[in-house]
Amino acid sequence: MNLLHIRIGEKMKKKIAKITNSKYFDYVIDLILCTGLLVQDTSFLLFGTPCYKYVVVLLFILLSFYYLINKKEIKVGFLPIILLVIMYAYSFIIGFNKSYIVPSVFFIVEVTTFILYLQSINSTEELRKRIFNIILFVATILSLFAVIQYVAYNLDLKIIYNSITQHSFYLAEGRITSIYSEPAHLCSVLGGGLFVCLYYIWTEKGNIRYYLLASLILIVSLYSKSFVTYLTIALFIVLYYFSLFLIRKNKNINKKGIAYSTILMLSISIVFFLFLSDSNSIEVMDDKVKSIYDNNYGVVDVIKNESEQDNDLDNVELQKKLELQKQQDNLTGFAVISNYNIAIEKLKDGYVLGTGIFSHLSFYDKYMSRIYPTAYIRINYTDACSIFLRVFSEFGIIGLLIYLIMLLCIFANAVKRKDIFMLFMLWLYLTQSMRLGDYNWFINCLGFIFLLSTTKFYQKYTLVVNMKRHVIKIKS
Repeated sequence: MNLLHIRIGEKMKKKIAKITNSKYFDYVIDLILCTGLLVQDTSFLLFGTPCYKYVVVLLFILLSFYYLINKKEIKVGFLPIILLVIMYAYSFIIGFNKSYIVPSVFFIVEVTTFILYLQSINSTEELRKRIFNIILFVATILSLFAVIQYVAYNLDLKIIYNSITQHSFYLAEGRITSIYSEPAHLCSVLGGGLFVCLYYIWTEKGNIRYYLLASLILIVSLYSKSFVTYLTIALFIVLYYFSLFLIRKNKNINKKGIAYSTILMLSISIVFFLFLSDSNSIEVMDDKVKSIYDNNYGVVDVIKNESEQDNDLDNVELQKKLELQKQQDNLTGFAVISNYNIAIEKLKDGYVLGTGIFSHLSFYDKYMSRIYPTAYIRINYTDACSIFLRVFSEFGIIGLLIYLIMLLCIFANAVKRKDIFMLFMLWLYLTQSMRLGDYNWFINCLGFIFLLSTTKFYQKYTLVVNMKRHVIKIKS
């Protein structure tokens, strides 16, 4: 009986090994990643939990199963492990709140999942292609749905444009959100898709589909009227000139493609802005820029004016006026300024190394009530609006400097190797992280781990886990 059991187990193991080593298994993994990227917006909930968390757990289980069946040992870069240990060690010393346990466990699972994903792909070229294709596929789906959404809104087909999340508020302003809850979330992915199209145009010849996809994604991005779009275009211009200088002697680069893509992007952008000049959109965009630099604008202005006019103003009435102002303004400026002020106030209170991982939410109301004592709107209170601001808030000025140095080292490494792919990935990560501060967003998390994996320290020092002997070693 035992021998029969062992034989069946071995046969099953071989069958499972055959499945997990096939290309179909790779397709399944990439499809799950695409699904996670599509539903990473917080409007997608299941039993009160964001759907992308279920996707990460499923991905973790499948990848773990793959390693258990096919691999005798797991090799993991030592750098992300060191960073996690340092971050959590400091957080426990400073005071680790019980409410941080669940997001911390999930964050560690997600980091582990993406490390396993990177390690499961043997070829560097295959890894690059798969990551870029996932981003481009999702950006295309979001763009196509955005076009359908915009047409449906103008035809008053509510079942289409309002079926997943509440979009009528943004669409009334002529802003597209696709299946996401706000334009900034949409553009964070579309910006990635645009960069991927440009990368393929620059490195491949004669493929017209990337020009068409780039045009579609850019037009949808512009119609979102999001700050992230303008940031992406600005970074593209910087990337364009820098890359031209870097690869000026490289014969493998499609220089005509670089020229054509530049003309295409600038032409679409110029035509779009000229078309918008017939409405108030140029003035609206000007107000958005003002809101970034002037914290007396919009929401903050309402707080000050109302408190000066009527000291006995009912707080409920004030909140109603704040919500009305919130609907009229782009709140990117207020979100950036308020979260920056929180980080500065923490620094003044002596938190040179911040208040620890996932602590921004816990300290948000304490410092907001100090900065805006009359009233305030809670906006981007979980992610601090930007990875840079969140690192500044949770790990202080020292943590921010270390983070910036790491990015500079990655940039220097890409320049030294004249690696255009790495530059595109870095630019893509920057466009994401400047406006989105959630550690768990797919491109934020996967992008940063991928960038870390290109460093010499990551490649030189690895943690090797032997699953049969249950031995853990550090190898150089």
